Amino acid sequence: MEYDRHLAGAAVSAGKTMATAYLDPNLNHALLGGTKSRLSGGVSDRTIAGSVERVLKVFHHFETNTENSCWSSNIRYGDATDVRGIIQKILDIHKVRWTSCFGLRLSNSQSRDQVHWLHPDMGVSHVRENYELQQARPNEEWRYELRIRYLPKGFVQQFTEDKPTLNYFYHQVKHDYMTQIGEQVEQDVAFKLGCLEIRRFFKEMRGNALDKKSNYELLE
Repeated sequence: MEYDRHLAGAAVSAGKTMATAYLDPNLNHALLGGTKSRLSGGVSDRTIAGSVERVLKVFHHFETNTENSCWSSNIRYGDATDVRGIIQKILDIHKVRWTSCFGLRLSNSQSRDQVHWLHPDMGVSHVRENYELQQARPNEEWRYELRIRYLPKGFVQQFTEDKPTLNYFYHQVKHDYMTQIGEQVEQDVAFKLGCLEIRRFFKEMRGNALDKKSNYELLE
């Protein structure tokens, strides 16, 4: 699948310099420990003088304590921020090694046919102007999604050595499976998949973990 042709052309003229993007301090999910200090060292809480600061909500598959469909990060960006800057900032927080596997796409929640892969050099402001402001559809229908787009040769072994990417790939495949064909599988297959997910999720819990009501409700 190619990048969206309408956007890729403008990316060339935008140059190849990656502008800074940084996380909104009022995030709606928990980040890894030490995030605050890593962001404050070398990344300013102010954008370039004269630029307008905005926030981009990016949906992803980094596991948090909310429903999978709601996993997201609010990323602040300036007029010069490009797609690569948005991707890199999220991956840096989660200590991902295989950054070249990831891409950012724009999809419409009301139409599966409207999916646009965004060129890394494309300016975020330009993307939003072309798809959110000039389209007849409401802005809330558009979703910016961070996804694993490319798989390296021998990716199973490669991802095994990079746990954040391996977990991301698992949740991405699981989410796609559940949303596209999950309701069509036979009951015995669904039961087996459910058992595997329980084993994965509770692998580090003790045998009496389900004695707690909170854990039992989570299992349901």
